[in-house]
Amino acid sequence: MLVQIGKIYLSTHQFKDAGDYLSKSLEINPKNVPIRTLLASCLYYGGDVDGALKQLGQATADDPKDANSLFNLGMIRWQGKKDAKSLPQ
Repeated sequence: MLVQIGKIYLSTHQFKDAGDYLSKSLEINPKNVPIRTLLASCLYYGGDVDGALKQLGQATADDPKDANSLFNLGMIRWQGKKDAKSLPQ
């Protein structure tokens, strides 16, 4: 239920509210990589680049091969931090 409400807020670009619900969901299941990746998107679009990177760091630690979190990590480093040098070549 928390995730569905978070996704509704996300779809209406209410990123802080979406993030609040997704964070509550992660309190119940902290290893849920797709939800953590959604939370990172909410944080990024809400202006918290460092928070988004922290969430994606945890997501990639939990599942190093998750394509969505790896892609978002690269994009946020590139666009949010202007850090193309840290991306793998």
